[in-house]
Amino acid sequence: MSIHARGLTPSSERSYRGAIKVRLAVLLAMAAAFLLVPVAQAAAADNFKLNIIGSGGGEVDSTVTGFEAFAGTPPIGCSYASPGPATGTCENTMASLSAPPFELAGKVGIPLEATPAAGSIIDHWTVTEGEAFAGCEAEAPICFVAANEGSNAKATAVFCPEGEPECTHELTLFVNGSAGAGTVTSNPAAISCSAGEECSGEFGGTVTLTADPEPGYVIAGWIGCKQSGGDPTACTVKVDAAKEVTAIFLKEGSEGPEGEPGEDGEDGKNGQNGEPGAAGSQGPAGATGAAGPQGPAGPQGPAGPAGKVKVTCKVQGKNKVKCVVKPSSQGSARPLSWRLMHGGHTVSHGTTSVARLQQVVNGLPAGHYVLQVQGQGGVRISIG
Repeated sequence: MSIHARGLTPSSERSYRGAIKVRLAVLLAMAAAFLLVPVAQAAAADNFKLNIIGSGGGEVDSTVTGFEAFAGTPPIGCSYASPGPATGTCENTMASLSAPPFELAGKVGIPLEATPAAGSIIDHWTVTEGEAFAGCEAEAPICFVAANEGSNAKATAVFCPEGEPECTHELTLFVNGSAGAGTVTSNPAAISCSAGEECSGEFGGTVTLTADPEPGYVIAGWIGCKQSGGDPTACTVKVDAAKEVTAIFLKEGSEGPEGEPGEDGEDGKNGQNGEPGAAGSQGPAGATGAAGPQGPAGPQGPAGPAGKVKVTCKVQGKNKVKCVVKPSSQGSARPLSWRLMHGGHTVSHGTTSVARLQQVVNGLPAGHYVLQVQGQGGVRISIG
């Protein structure tokens, strides 16, 4: 058995000594079990997946020095640098293998070896599916993972900076909603949780959670997680201590029936007459003492305010509204000023003829609005 040495910083020297101890412990376990042998043909676990997290960095592969007889199948070789995710071949369908690395009393699996990057250490391993057969101790560079034939195996390697052990923390996710409403997954990958379940995983740094609602359901919101941009299905959380997040799925609602039309508004006041125009100037003297011609007429006075109008608005569809403006007998054909208000603020304004308002409130978000037309009080409009 040969063991290769790396650059021996104080931390890597501890890892180097740990590697020797782990290899010796594994060899003793193999000798004691005796049944641990490489197999040429056997059923293997359906799937093996390796997850790497932490605020450090390094590599994990299945070519373990000193265990060449078991190495290489399934081929795993992943590199990782915080915040991840890991790159390389981190997942393998083991059921298709003709030569699993080892077999013991109906269990099959693979050996893994961690090589920390400069300034990092392998802090610890966790095995969430299957079992840790040998190694897999704190700061141990080698971990043998085994699973029953036909079952899945899943392990996580945690890299931390030197001098900063335990750089990861647990994130617990609660998914509220009826069964089948949807799922929530994490990036880096460690959590995949369905509605009605509680899941947890280790993380170091910022984690993005993404909800995937099933048809007929929506993600109603998050508790303990900040929504990412304008996408309601994603949020981020900084896992710098033990954290809890809740995702809420609700059944998608349907559009309600059209409401009854509101009462007609009061008629507007009649406009006042304009001021009389100025008198024309005196005409020139007429010939032979006759009266001169009449001087030019003064300019026309300004128009008075608009007469009474009647405005009615009716919701047509989810967010389409048709508004009709009818003048009184004293109204005018000239354009009328209008203003659309929401929450006491002007949303839009302009002028319109007495025929009808075109596209004034179509396409607006749901809410309560007030339409003010010159010559009439406000008309309330509710959308959505």
